[in-house]
Amino acid sequence: MKKGEAIWLTREGLRQAAQLRERLKTIKWDGVISSSSPRAVRTAELISGINPEHSGTGLSAMKDILSTFKGGNVLVVSHRITLKVIMNYYSGNTLSDIARIPDIKPASLNKMVLKDDKSVIELYGDTTHYAIDVDTTHPKEEE
Repeated sequence: MKKGEAIWLTREGLRQAAQLRERLKTIKWDGVISSSSPRAVRTAELISGINPEHSGTGLSAMKDILSTFKGGNVLVVSHRITLKVIMNYYSGNTLSDIARIPDIKPASLNKMVLKDDKSVIELYGDTTHYAIDVDTTHPKEEE
């Protein structure tokens, strides 16, 4: 693969995004944010039905997102290691602790809630939606 070349979703990635969409279908999104990678953008679109805003999704961007959408439901789609760093930080751990926390699987659900201006991790790497049976027929494969 060449630098800058897009990596599209595999059939498995499409299925996982559809399963997560089904799991989250009752949520009204106040914001949908993704990294600028085509795969993250497409995943955010499939989950939310909304064209996401493209921004950084690292720690400094997360602080801005939390401030901008305080009290709202925000879908953030990013890369596994970025999400792991964010969840590690908001769990109150140091960067050296990151090797001790579990990896985050693709299209897993991580939920952070602000209570009294403190972050509470309610879900980390949750994949229970993998068991949801979804129709994954698409007019165009993305592989």
